[in-house]
Amino acid sequence: MSGGEEIEHGRLGRGLSTSVRGNSPAFGFSIMITASFGAANGIIGTPSAAEALLFGVGAALAVASIEAVVSRGFRASAAAAPSEVRLLATSMNVASVAAGVGAAIALAEMLGDGVGWPAAAAGASGVYVLVEAAEVALAEVIQAARGDPKAGEEEDAG
Repeated sequence: MSGGEEIEHGRLGRGLSTSVRGNSPAFGFSIMITASFGAANGIIGTPSAAEALLFGVGAALAVASIEAVVSRGFRASAAAAPSEVRLLATSMNVASVAAGVGAAIALAEMLGDGVGWPAAAAGASGVYVLVEAAEVALAEVIQAARGDPKAGEEEDAG
């Protein structure tokens, strides 16, 4: 299939397609951040309430920082890859999930208690987003090789 052909699978098929396309990146991030927390907990030990909060803050700050760069200080809306490219890219999320969790493990091992919590979350989140971006770029190359004329186009993100 190339060029954004649509397959009709009825209501259930449309529902599944919508769910997968709309939730896959967030689902991958959720898996990664949960596994990262578990890994940090196994390495550092049970976090205090403040350390758990710092873990969340570290994750959020990493993603916000990347978004600030991509959007030129939140002044420009970035375009998104075409739907077929995004769908293929999210099917490769195993790499970004593994890389993010690996970053969390490395940082928790190196930094330990205290600063290890926010650093593990920030590192995991940043690595996840960057590897996911590489997955999108690879998916674009694959879709273009398949003959998809929309593979290099951008869709309005807003």
